[in-house]
Amino acid sequence: MKINLCVGPMSINTINSINYFSKNRRKDITIICSRNQIESSNLGGGYVNNFTTEKFSQYIKNFNNKFIKIARDHGGPYTSDKKTNNFREEINNTKNSLEEDIKSGFNEIHIDTSNAKDKKFELAIDLYKFCNEISNKYNKKISYEIGINFHGDYFNKNEFLKLFNLFKKYKNIKYLTGTTGSKIKNSKQVGKFNSKDMKFLSNYLYKNNILIKDHNCDFLELTDIKFRKKIGITSFNIGPELAYNENKIIYKYGNTHKNINFIKFFKKVINNNKWKKWCDNRCSDVNKFLSSAHYFYNDSDYKIYQKKYLNKTSFKDDVLKEHIKIYEKFF
Repeated sequence: MKINLCVGPMSINTINSINYFSKNRRKDITIICSRNQIESSNLGGGYVNNFTTEKFSQYIKNFNNKFIKIARDHGGPYTSDKKTNNFREEINNTKNSLEEDIKSGFNEIHIDTSNAKDKKFELAIDLYKFCNEISNKYNKKISYEIGINFHGDYFNKNEFLKLFNLFKKYKNIKYLTGTTGSKIKNSKQVGKFNSKDMKFLSNYLYKNNILIKDHNCDFLELTDIKFRKKIGITSFNIGPELAYNENKIIYKYGNTHKNINFIKFFKKVINNNKWKKWCDNRCSDVNKFLSSAHYFYNDSDYKIYQKKYLNKTSFKDDVLKEHIKIYEKFF
C-alpha cells in the first residue's frame, strides 16, 4: 500500500526532521507549504525561517534526498494572510505565487478555490490551465490536487462529483480533496469521520486513477489511521501536531527554568491571537501557546532564548524524536 504523507513545514526543525526520517526510513514524504509558511519573494516571503519560495526550494535541493517532494498547499485567492480587497488582484497574486512555485521546482500544486464562492469551479479550471501553461514554459512536470471546499464543511456529494466530472478529462490530477470530517480544535482531533461517503468516493476515484486526500489528520490515533486505510484513504496532510509538540518542548524548558526571554515570548504569543485559528476561548493560555507559538519563531525574544539557552540543551533531539513518532503512525 502506497502511503502519501504530506507534511506542512511548520518550522525549520520540522523540515529537518522530514529529511532525517525520509532518508533513514526510505519513505517518501511531501513537504506541502501554505502561502503563509512559504511564499515568493515578491509577495513578502513566509514565516517559516523567513524562507521565500526560492530559498526554501534551494534548501530542500541541498538535502539531495530523493524521498522528498515539495508542494503548494491551498494555492488560491484569500488563502494568505496578506490579503487584498480586490478579487482580481488576489487572482494575480495567486498566479504570481504559483508561477514561482513551478519555476522553483515544486512537484505538486493544490489548487484551492474555496474562497471564490460562485466562481470556484470556473476559477479552479482557470488556475489549472494557467499552471499547465507555466509548467510547459519552464519544462516542469506538475501533478495536481483540486479542492473547492473549506475543511470542516458538511460533505456535499453532488458538488464533489461535479468537481470530478469537470477535471476527469484533464491530465496529472493526483488528488481531489473532499470534506472527510477530520477536524482539529483545541489541539485535539474533534472531527467525525464520514466513513460511508469516503468509502464510496475512494473506490469511485480509484477506478479513475485519482486519490482522495484527507486533510487535518493531526492528533489521530493509530486505530483511526488504520481505519482510513481500510476504506481506501492512503493520502494524508498533517502539520499542526508537529508544531504543537515542538512548542510543548519549548514550553517545558522555558517554564521549568523561568527564563525571562521565554516569559516575554510567551506573553507575545498569547497577545497576538494567532491561537484563535486553532483554539476557542475555553483553552488555557498554555494550550493557546502550544497551538500557535511556531508563528513567532522569528521574534527577537525567542531568538535570544534559543541562542542563549535552548541551543545548549537537547531541544533539537527532543523535537526530532517527537516528530519521528508522528511520522511513524502513518507508515
